[in-house]
Amino acid sequence: MLRAMNTRWLYGLLLVGVFLLGSVYQNDAAAYDYGAFEGDTVNYISVADTTETEGDPDGLFGGDALAPRIVGNKLFFFPNYYISQVSGDGLDNTYGLLSIEVEAKEGSYITELNIRERGDYAFSGTGGADTNASAFASLFFTGFNDAGDDFVGDDDTRVDFYMGQDPDSGRWQLDVSVFFDPADQITSAVIQFDNNLGTESESSSSSYIQKKVIGGPAIVVAVNETPVPVPGAVWLLISGLAACVWGKRKKK
Repeated sequence: MLRAMNTRWLYGLLLVGVFLLGSVYQNDAAAYDYGAFEGDTVNYISVADTTETEGDPDGLFGGDALAPRIVGNKLFFFPNYYISQVSGDGLDNTYGLLSIEVEAKEGSYITELNIRERGDYAFSGTGGADTNASAFASLFFTGFNDAGDDFVGDDDTRVDFYMGQDPDSGRWQLDVSVFFDPADQITSAVIQFDNNLGTESESSSSSYIQKKVIGGPAIVVAVNETPVPVPGAVWLLISGLAACVWGKRKKK
């Protein structure tokens, strides 16, 4: 956990510092490997997460407690320890990175990626806007086709809650997505999902935010695909064969 004195400008600097120093932490932290998962029309050939903040556990997206599960083309995560909390004039950040390699099965192209996550937050004690909680998600996608072309897409979003301005407790949800033209014919992709939870508190308050399983998985990764179109020449061949068969039957 990262802690410091309670000033808004220092909080902003710390958030920037977490991302700038992420590569330093990543060098020391080992990736938690979840292995491979087979979907209906896509395969997740590599799934791993890395904890980027010192003092937080490995396997923030589930770890040994609950491995991801796949249903159709959707990969479900059930994190138990992805939490940021602080009390008594301080701040805290928990930052993790989810890395995924995915490939479409023969006959399909990747056209869309969506990641949805949810959880809850809570404040206690007495304080104002300097007691707050936030969640930030950033998605970066690089897709490839069989011709060797690459296509990139990104999306990011965040939510912020402030004591005295928002309810003292509640639920939150984030969605990030990228879309591609089926004409790009993307057959494989590398996905990076950056995730940060942050809290700040005053001398007589506390703040908490967590990814949580609420009526379903806390994180859902969905890869949508488009069937490979059948070339027009093939349709003509099929039509011709069908006509021949129909003609022979008619002669009989």
